[in-house]
Amino acid sequence: MCENAYSTRHGMDFWALALLGMGVGTIGTGINLMVTIFQLRTPGMSLCRLPLFVWMVLVNPFLIVFALPALNASLVMRLIDRQLNALQHARVCREPQARRVECARAFLQTRTDINVQK
Repeated sequence: MCENAYSTRHGMDFWALALLGMGVGTIGTGINLMVTIFQLRTPGMSLCRLPLFVWMVLVNPFLIVFALPALNASLVMRLIDRQLNALQHARVCREPQARRVECARAFLQTRTDINVQK
């Protein structure tokens, strides 16, 4: 449903760009916090002696830095889908309308087969 045929306005594009900008800023903030905690500790203080609050602040950026790049990549792919018609997220049959129903059923069947094999 992210194709231009279903949403002809630019609202989804701006939404994806806003989320992408927020994701990049959050990753930058996470890296900044990690580097700050590692580099600006009191001389002689090991990581084991850090206060619990600082550990919490250190763990959250690690989670952010490892999780958000995948989400940002999916937003970039969605923008490429909409702007360049790359169709990475949607499996579209390039056949008449009557065949698209059959194609959708085949796609759902392959998804069911994949879930059964797991």
